[in-house]
Amino acid sequence: MPLALIGLSSLLGGAAAWMRVRYAKVARARREARRLLRRMRHGARSVEREVEQRRADLRESAEEYAREARRLRLNALDMDELRGTGATNVRWGALREAGLLTVGDVLRAAERGLESLPGVGKASAARLGEAVRNLRERIELEPVELPAASLRRGVDLGVARDTVAFEEARRELAVPLERGAGERAEIEREARELRRASSFLRWSLSGRTRAREAEWVDRWNRLAGRASTVVSEPPLADRAGEEAAERASLADDEVRRRFRERYAECCSLLERFLAGGDDRPEAAGVAPTQAAAGGLPEEVAQRIEQHPLDVAGLGVQLRRYQEFGARFALAQRRVVLGDEMGLGKTIQALAAMVDIEARRPGSRFLVVAPAGILFNWVHEVHARTGLAYRVLYGREFEDELEKWATEGGVGVTSYPFLAQRDLPARIAERGGGVALLVADEAHYVKNPEAQRSQAVARAARLAEHVLFLSGTPMENRPEEMLDLLGVLGLEQLGDEPVAELRQHVESRSPRAFRAAVAPAYLRRNQRDVLTELPERIETEEWVDLSPNDFAAYRDAVERGDFMGMRQAAILGDGSGLSAKLDHLAVLLEDHAESGRKVVVFSYFLNVLQVLSKRFGCQGCITGAMPPKERMELVQAFNAAEGHAILLAQVEAGGQGLNMQGGSVVVLVEPQYKPTTEAQAIARVHRMGQTEKVIVHRLLARDCVDQRLLDLVREKAELFQAYADRSALKDASAQATHAGLARAIVEAERERWMGSPA
Repeated sequence: MPLALIGLSSLLGGAAAWMRVRYAKVARARREARRLLRRMRHGARSVEREVEQRRADLRESAEEYAREARRLRLNALDMDELRGTGATNVRWGALREAGLLTVGDVLRAAERGLESLPGVGKASAARLGEAVRNLRERIELEPVELPAASLRRGVDLGVARDTVAFEEARRELAVPLERGAGERAEIEREARELRRASSFLRWSLSGRTRAREAEWVDRWNRLAGRASTVVSEPPLADRAGEEAAERASLADDEVRRRFRERYAECCSLLERFLAGGDDRPEAAGVAPTQAAAGGLPEEVAQRIEQHPLDVAGLGVQLRRYQEFGARFALAQRRVVLGDEMGLGKTIQALAAMVDIEARRPGSRFLVVAPAGILFNWVHEVHARTGLAYRVLYGREFEDELEKWATEGGVGVTSYPFLAQRDLPARIAERGGGVALLVADEAHYVKNPEAQRSQAVARAARLAEHVLFLSGTPMENRPEEMLDLLGVLGLEQLGDEPVAELRQHVESRSPRAFRAAVAPAYLRRNQRDVLTELPERIETEEWVDLSPNDFAAYRDAVERGDFMGMRQAAILGDGSGLSAKLDHLAVLLEDHAESGRKVVVFSYFLNVLQVLSKRFGCQGCITGAMPPKERMELVQAFNAAEGHAILLAQVEAGGQGLNMQGGSVVVLVEPQYKPTTEAQAIARVHRMGQTEKVIVHRLLARDCVDQRLLDLVREKAELFQAYADRSALKDASAQATHAGLARAIVEAERERWMGSPA
């Protein structure tokens, strides 16, 4: 080779070596970043495999559980069930003589050949076989009942083990992975761009300045740092392995404990798998049941079910009926969600917010609620979603309003503050609307003449969607429901104007009234959608007034003191002794021996003070207690080990609180409205409750208690007729509290003294 070429080759080789030395820092940073990127991808794949394995395990065990549940259902059905499914002209006596008592017995005999039984001919055997098959097919189409928290059967324990494993995998592995998906995608995109920009060839052909080398090293280092922290430590790959090992070693008692602790979450997941789907929104087989649709007309229910719902940003698995409720709010735009207490109306509202935020980031949401439960909303938004929240209340109102108006998120305020600060006008001044207005305990605004109702109506006009939450949309007359719809901003219900419906409401039957309001009113009951809810036992505990109690009651009657009449049976003459107190002492002693936690409700603060002094308690919830303290007191009660007593004013403790740690409810005196008592009971008997709930109503004979109880029953029947399902006749003239009190006082004075007041 000529010396000139050798020299040129050496020169080029030396230059290349020198360039590689210069490029070494960039190369090292690039290699380290790529190593961490591979680790990030490996961790994500490990988690996906582990979650998918647990999903497959749960799907398999759910199918086995469903088969066994249907088999047990058939075994439990009396043979008479076959009479209505085509089995005619059959000698039923001959079957019973052959030992066939249940449908399951007939099914097993059919597999061997029914015609071999004495007295059963070939035609009868064919009709019986067809009837059994029809019944089995019908049962296979019905929802499968969820296992009780006690996990009594072996098949219950098996499906619970896989449900617990999958629920934990979702919470501890899949959720962090999903939350980091956007960050991982951004890291991968930047890595691709940086690889192209900082390649050795491009570097060698560029200006090769030290500033550019330093910039590339810095960018690779920063990318490596992001890749190493995008998932929490220890790395998800390690966590997935640890979770798999732990799952295999869980003892039966530990499965039971975890299943009970997260019973509501486990039931939400399992319900979807038993319906033939799984936890993923796109999974098939999870259309709502008729109960979940609240009895809405089929064409309306189908249209609502087809409405898209994106709840990837919600930190809880929705029940099927809750998904339908969120879709109802989004599709119908201005609605009343009237679910029975304890069914999670709050989480359905949050699901609607999360869906809107996913489609339009930075949206504004406004929640209006009684002041006593504002902290509950703040807690739920923080715990269940990634939405920002602002408390539009108190001394920080102006600053928080500006931030909410500018940045979006959830603004939480009270009914009085909404009206006093004219918040709707303040929002309008800033040129913005509200994506979703939520009015919690919306029966607070059923009086269209009240300032707070008018303020909510003005806010509703600024909102794209409006959702009223109330388990008691009417209490005394059907016009209350129509008043709510007016505040909601609805002038039309389907093809019928609201004004026309109001004009002819008295001529409408309950069925026709429910059908008319169906486009804007959805209600589901616990018994229909929470098949796993434990039994509730209600008892009336009647006592006879002692001589001292009677003297105090008679004195209150003479004075025309209605409230004194209501309290006489519990307070007596003020000595700390009374018939109801003595009976309550016996009840509490019995529940203390069994380790049950008890919630005692009364309307009267002085009654609760007497109870606290005599019995001691975990605490006492009053109307004057700040919302945060209420929440902390309830959390401490739920977490307490063994017997505990929580006292609560029925109006303050009956709203927005979750007391499912208790399993006994005591109502010291009857209330004006059945809805007040129902709300109080639903603080304990609600989704997630694992114990049988016992409700005691303390009642005194031959006094005001009996009259109040009769009225409560009358109103309960009225509500059930007109508003207990989606789809009222006027109450008596004694519908208002003042009118009721006067009527009872007059009646009692006439009964005891011979003349009315």
